[in-house]
Amino acid sequence: MFGIHTIHKYFSLLTLVVSFFLLGFLLIGGASTELAYLSIYLIRMRYNDTNIVSGNTTAAVSGLTIRANYLTLCASAAGEMVCTTSKNTTALSGTVGSEKSGTVSLVAISAALGEVCSPYLLVTTLVLVLLITIVVLWQLMPFVPGKIIARKICAATALLASLVWGLGAMLQHQAIVSAQAFVQASTQQYIHVERGSKAEALSWTSFTFLVITFFSLLFRVFRDHRQMMALEEKC
Repeated sequence: MFGIHTIHKYFSLLTLVVSFFLLGFLLIGGASTELAYLSIYLIRMRYNDTNIVSGNTTAAVSGLTIRANYLTLCASAAGEMVCTTSKNTTALSGTVGSEKSGTVSLVAISAALGEVCSPYLLVTTLVLVLLITIVVLWQLMPFVPGKIIARKICAATALLASLVWGLGAMLQHQAIVSAQAFVQASTQQYIHVERGSKAEALSWTSFTFLVITFFSLLFRVFRDHRQMMALEEKC
């Protein structure tokens, strides 16, 4: 019984830590040229050199690939990889310099996607999760006042974080799906667009952990309420 109580006591803290790291990893994906970071992207685009409509116009840029994430853009061409912030696209000029003026710019499309997939909801969720974690750590300490109120605040904030990131994950999914369909259709498959499966997995997994955290904290609030009711009946 003691073991179960101890596990449940720290369960919400564990789910909060997991959620924070998943969301943080999603935010900083593409911040480095290391494979662990490069594999996390919202969308990846390249010129389709097999498209008969494009003819020979993509011959010089067929090896160019752009990965776009919330804060970064990564371009690879001819074995060279460069990552920069989505606001500083000029840093990619050396890598994408082979893009012809008559071709559709992958960098411009990726930067436009960054305007649609804003990181504000993600950052807001990270801040909320960090605040909940601090309060949970505080109320886990022995002999501190206001534990019952702290648990109620944590549960309410966890619900808010779940709603905020639930909206963020849905908007992210819809924006990427729409961008994939629109870009490929409008360019007649001239540009191949691939959705980032790892980024989407991180989004929905972190959302699931946030929901689990909310119900875990809510259970403790109800347990506190039952204990208070029992004490009132004894009195």
